[in-house]
Amino acid sequence: MLVDAIRRFDARFILLSAGGNDIAGPELERLLHPLHEAPDPKMPVIEAMEDWMLGRQFADRFHHILDAVRRASSEVVVFIHGYDYPVPDGRGVLQLPFGFRFAGPWLKPAFDNKGIPDTDTRQRVVRRLIDRLNTTLAGIARDRSDGRVHHIDLRGTLTAKRPGHRRDWADELHPTGRGWSRIAGKMAEVIVSLMNQRGSLPP
Repeated sequence: MLVDAIRRFDARFILLSAGGNDIAGPELERLLHPLHEAPDPKMPVIEAMEDWMLGRQFADRFHHILDAVRRASSEVVVFIHGYDYPVPDGRGVLQLPFGFRFAGPWLKPAFDNKGIPDTDTRQRVVRRLIDRLNTTLAGIARDRSDGRVHHIDLRGTLTAKRPGHRRDWADELHPTGRGWSRIAGKMAEVIVSLMNQRGSLPP
């Protein structure tokens, strides 16, 4: 579908978004030590799993997609992005009475299941995983020798400080309208600036 769209619309650039599922839901739980077994209780991340999931496996899959994009067009510019730092506060998409939620939460249950109750530890873990994902993405962009893959770093665009994070985060993963506006503004700034430098956008 992506390749067909590139050819159909003769795209000058695409924004490729992927990777959120690798650090949310059951995948997050796979990345965590049970707190009582963690070598470092303040950072209960399983390093080998982190390296595999957010390093080698993620990079291999992304390069596979980028190879398909390049076969469709040798000229299209690809922008890839990580994510900002979410807050694992247990909010789902729609909060209903009596504790019912529609879609989510995606982060807090994994910490609960691993016996990690401390909010500061949870936030440190989330920051580390988001940083690792962005590091991998930046490396992917550097590895592409054609210079047509660029990483947009969105970290620090939204606030993760409680309770103010609710102005930018509608739930554990998705921004509010205000948050989306900030994300879109950051993306547009990077994309328009680079495409203008390349002479690929009209004045």
